[in-house]
Amino acid sequence: MNLTATAICSMAYLAIAVIDDLWFKKFHNWIFLSLTLIGFLFVILTGTLTLFQAFGGFVVGGLLMLPLVLMNAIGAGDMKFMMCFGILMGPIKVFEIFLYALFWGAAIGVLQALLAGRISQLLGNLKLMSVRVQPHKPNKIPYTVAILFAWLTYSVYGGIL
Repeated sequence: MNLTATAICSMAYLAIAVIDDLWFKKFHNWIFLSLTLIGFLFVILTGTLTLFQAFGGFVVGGLLMLPLVLMNAIGAGDMKFMMCFGILMGPIKVFEIFLYALFWGAAIGVLQALLAGRISQLLGNLKLMSVRVQPHKPNKIPYTVAILFAWLTYSVYGGIL
């Protein structure tokens, strides 16, 4: 992984989001607004992306996460974080990181259920969700951790597409 200005800024974003998510179990709006402003200023000052690409990453990050929010699979804070992270990444990278995050989110959820002895509950919830019924006691994970692992995977192995 090259320690470019974008990589350093991304690491700071991820550290802030993961700490907020683990400590408070949410991603605060003031952090979302701050990181959004900082992201656009970063792009303008460094020229790493065009404003069009940055705005595209912001929109794509939100649109990708919206179905998961509507299904109550993740919280809206995770969607907001992916939106401001998309400013730094642009639309294509944020899409690829999203795909890695789906894998990591599933892996973390299964591992969490295994360690808590709730695999039968997880399987029951998956059956309910397959017929569009709201699961009982859904297994919540800190999805910013999945996004962190996704970014690290992307940084080491590159894009999927």
